[in-house]
Amino acid sequence: MLKAVIFDMDGVLLDSEPYHYFIEGEIYKILGIHVPEEIRVNFVGMGNKKMWTFLKDKYELKQNIEELSQLNDRERIAYMSTLPGLVPSPGIPGLLEELKKNNIKIALASSSPKEVINILIEKINLLKYFDVMVSGNEFKNGKPEPDIFIQTAKLIHEDVAGCIVIEDSTNGIKAAKAANMKCIAYKNKSTRGQDISLADLIIDDFRTLSLLTLQELV
Repeated sequence: MLKAVIFDMDGVLLDSEPYHYFIEGEIYKILGIHVPEEIRVNFVGMGNKKMWTFLKDKYELKQNIEELSQLNDRERIAYMSTLPGLVPSPGIPGLLEELKKNNIKIALASSSPKEVINILIEKINLLKYFDVMVSGNEFKNGKPEPDIFIQTAKLIHEDVAGCIVIEDSTNGIKAAKAANMKCIAYKNKSTRGQDISLADLIIDDFRTLSLLTLQELV
C-alpha cells in the first residue's frame, strides 16, 4: 500500500539542472581544472562527497575533501540565492496537493546542500507540502548508495515497501532501487545523458501521473 512519495529535487521538482551545471563549471574554473562533458554527465544526482573524491584523485587537487565540499556549498548557495523567476515543474503543485489531500506522506531527498534545498523550495513556494527534507550532505555515502532513501523512510516512520521515489538521474534511480523502493523516472529534457532504464515507470509530464497510478505501483 502506498504510504509515501519521496521526491528528488533538482530536475524533478523544478528544472534546476542547468543552473547546477553552470555553477559547477564556475567552481572548476576557480580550481583551475577542465572537466569534460563525458565525465560531468556522471555527476548528475551524485552525492557531493563522492563527486569531489573522484575529482580530487583525478586532478590531484591540493584541497582536502572537506575544503572542496565547503567551496562547492558556498558557491552553489551564493548563486542559487540570486536566481529569479523559478517555477515548479508542470503538474508538480497539483500532484503534491492530491497526495496531501489523501494523507500520503511527502518527502524530499536531494544530493544538494540543505541550504540550497531550502532556498529553491522556498522560491517555488512548495515548502508547505513536505513532511521532511533530507540532504545528501548528511551522509557518508551519497547517491547512488541507498542511505539517503533508507533514512528518509525512517524519518517519516514508513517501511521502504510503502515508498515510491521520483528521480531523474541514473545515480538517483540506482539509489532508490538499492533501497528496495519502487522508482518513477521523470524524463526531464534538461537532464543530460541519463540511463533511466532501471525505473519501474517512466514519465515525461507530471500532469499524466495520477494517485491511482502511484497506488498501483506498490
